[in-house]
Amino acid sequence: MAQLGDYCFSYCSSLTSITIPNSVTQLGDYCFSECTSLTSVNINFVAKLGDYCFSGCSSLTSVTIPSSVTELVAGCFSDCTSLTSVTIPNSVTQLVEACFKNCTSLTSINIPNSVTKLGDYCFEDCASLTSINIPNSVTKLGWSCFSGCTSLTSVNIPNSVAELGGYCFGGCSSLKSVSIPNSVTKIGLWCFTDCASLTTVKLPVTINSLAGVFYHCTGLKAITIPASVTELETYYDDRINEHYGCFEGCTSLESITIPNSVTYIGVRCFTDCASLTTVKLPATINNLTGVFYNCTGLKTITIPESVTKLEYYNDQGWNRYGCFEGCTSLTSVNIPNSVTKLGYRSFGGCTSLTRVTIPNSVKELGSCCFEDCTNLNPHCRECSSTLVKVS
Repeated sequence: MAQLGDYCFSYCSSLTSITIPNSVTQLGDYCFSECTSLTSVNINFVAKLGDYCFSGCSSLTSVTIPSSVTELVAGCFSDCTSLTSVTIPNSVTQLVEACFKNCTSLTSINIPNSVTKLGDYCFEDCASLTSINIPNSVTKLGWSCFSGCTSLTSVNIPNSVAELGGYCFGGCSSLKSVSIPNSVTKIGLWCFTDCASLTTVKLPVTINSLAGVFYHCTGLKAITIPASVTELETYYDDRINEHYGCFEGCTSLESITIPNSVTYIGVRCFTDCASLTTVKLPATINNLTGVFYNCTGLKTITIPESVTKLEYYNDQGWNRYGCFEGCTSLTSVNIPNSVTKLGYRSFGGCTSLTRVTIPNSVKELGSCCFEDCTNLNPHCRECSSTLVKVS
């Protein structure tokens, strides 16, 4: 016998141990999946593991992978919730998607230098994983690779890595700091979403855009955007019709440096950044759309003369968000001569706003533009003769 076929012992929930003869070199897909009482297994002569071959073996505590194996295939040890240790030999070159997903008792793992890729969902929801050694042979971390690793406090990304997949560290709520080397040229969307303990990040000077990368990083206090970045994008999830701003919900963010290389700032980029007090925008952007909604700590803002419109964001439902709506600490704002339109609720609910200078370049005031600005004394500089539309 050279192979155990697909689903061979699947759902044998009372099976506690098994002796596999030396002649067997291949385990079929789902071969031992959901063998919930299996505590140990000897696979010393196996060369190929089937997809999800030990998935759901919730009593399996340790496993030694033989040097005959070259690839840890999809989901091979996923949902092995009692697995605390695993030995990966130098023969393995890839950890394919979800291979250790939801191994909630796994505290650490040593990845050999032979491995070049960590696949999508590879260590997703490994809630006890406190540290990970990524060798400098790895070039890519897949989508959601370490997401939900809530005990992971630090990670060392080697100079070999060129890409961090989307949602790679999403929900790593204990991750405090991360240094991303200049070898990285792409940081995937939502990469550090909901990393609540992340306070500092060093970004590489080799990336061009950031898309929803730091959404809801509530501990992030300061960040410097490198001069290589041209866009702070918003991630749009068309499944639920929702946008996620690049720094939206970063409630502790006090300062940010945006270089002149940035030509586009996406909708909701700084929404709900309650600790942000002042922002200097680069003189390279044209429009601002719902960018600073509900930044309740924002006191001063300099709008560059490159900006032509202050627009609102519409989530295609009933909700619309003005550019500076809800900025309750904003006391004054100077609108440059380049601006031609103030959109819906641009400054709605800015209860501390006492003075706004509207230049004669403005042709349109959107509806509810200054609604609920209870202390406002607007000053129109000869604008009454040039306004085309007032809603």
